[in-house]
Amino acid sequence: MVPAISGNTANAASQLVVLTALDSAGRVTSTQLIFDVNYNLGQKTTITGLHLHRGAAGVSGPVTIDSGLGQGFFPTVTTDATGSGNFRQFAEVDMSNPDAVATVDALITHPKDYYMDIHTTEFPAGLARDQVQGSDLIRLRVTMTPPGAAVTPPVSSAPTLLLLRTLRTEDGTTTVGSIMWICNFRFPGKTDFTGLDIYEGAAGVTGPRRLVSTVSLTQPYPTETGFGNMFYFTTISDAAGVAAVNSITQNPERYYIEIRSGASAAVAVRAQLGPAITALPVVTAAANSANGTAPAPGGLISLYGTNLSKVISDPFDSRLYFTPGLTGWFGKALPISYNGTKVTIGGKNAPLAYVSPTQINAQVPLDVPAGPQPVIVTNTNGVGAAVNVTVAAPVAPAIFANPAVAGGGVVAHQDFSLVTPQSPAKAGEVLILFATGLGQTTPPLTTGTLVPFPPLSETAPVSVTVGGMEARVFYSIATPFAAGLYQVAVTMPSGVAPGTAPLVLRIGTASAAAVNINVQ
Repeated sequence: MVPAISGNTANAASQLVVLTALDSAGRVTSTQLIFDVNYNLGQKTTITGLHLHRGAAGVSGPVTIDSGLGQGFFPTVTTDATGSGNFRQFAEVDMSNPDAVATVDALITHPKDYYMDIHTTEFPAGLARDQVQGSDLIRLRVTMTPPGAAVTPPVSSAPTLLLLRTLRTEDGTTTVGSIMWICNFRFPGKTDFTGLDIYEGAAGVTGPRRLVSTVSLTQPYPTETGFGNMFYFTTISDAAGVAAVNSITQNPERYYIEIRSGASAAVAVRAQLGPAITALPVVTAAANSANGTAPAPGGLISLYGTNLSKVISDPFDSRLYFTPGLTGWFGKALPISYNGTKVTIGGKNAPLAYVSPTQINAQVPLDVPAGPQPVIVTNTNGVGAAVNVTVAAPVAPAIFANPAVAGGGVVAHQDFSLVTPQSPAKAGEVLILFATGLGQTTPPLTTGTLVPFPPLSETAPVSVTVGGMEARVFYSIATPFAAGLYQVAVTMPSGVAPGTAPLVLRIGTASAAAVNINVQ
């Protein structure tokens, strides 16, 4: 808390679900928040409040959304003797309150500007707090069928989507997880479901239960018709559950989900969380992430192939330049292992920005020498064959491509909105180019470390032309709080003909391939 409470060991993990309703124009008309909280407060106590506040880490800020706990129809929560347990709180957001509406928007776009706290009778000013954080998302799609079913199609089935969300430490290890269970069941008639859980075991093997939903013998889910949908979500913060989540992110095929039914909780349908993949990773192409040319030390490289990992984490993370994945990761240096995948370039560990079965984005280590270098991917099945990639040194400038514009590059206005045909560049305005491959900076960068700020990490001098006209350069820097990404700010020169104009970035004797921008 702020200030810190001496000797306080209380902790909690909360999943915050945001449910919105939209009108025909796509505007949010109502919002409900669901707080699912696992707590470990160290002693028996009564939880009297749960709030969202606006404020950075270490700063006290105003309440912007009150969960309503301890007010009106929502009673306080009295813990057991250990002070550990779970509760769920529902809050309808007042859409006439500007602060509340701004909070809902922030939860989706920049949640770290807000924090959540818990209050108890002993600590009415607050016992524990943490910043709200985004999470990685792994989607696991399966269709459960009766074990050993010989009928096609099976009499009973349950197409299911599991949304596995994680928060990660700096080395890529999960510390907290959650599962959203979305199960569409198709059974021949009336049924009482008495279990919906995840077990550890290969196909055809019965194994121990590792992760549970709330469906059980004491909390069954009845269906009169046999057709319907089950929707649950659970927060996972216990050591055994987190260990299972870490294992699933690396080898989902070693786990299965099943539905049980009836008073005996007999297995009705089941499915492995992933196919049994034993192949080693294969890299078929490697080039810089911006435009597919040669990478440079310190720049971003994209690897393409098959079996590079067994799962994909999304969605997009703005800190790492339009890169999906790592949204739930927090640290100062990118991990060298993620979801069981590692990469070396020239024998050196490459920090990872994105990992999927068919693509990896990584940073080329700053101390990799120029020339052909072996790229090796390791997954949970083993080490793949080396593929050579030619590394340019010390720089290989490349502006990121904008697929929305033919031959276009990622060039933004000063407010960071993109230059497009609908929003062209104007003479005299400041433009920001996003690039990779601009090499070492002053002060120097360290491989994998997110660029600190302040101070600015300045590259060697660069020049920029638009339509052949020289553009004044304000700065050329490694982008703060990212790795492998650079940005260059220039003034749009006057005298460039309206329409489409080529933009060229140069550093030393090296030139980036020209990209097109729209000019007014």
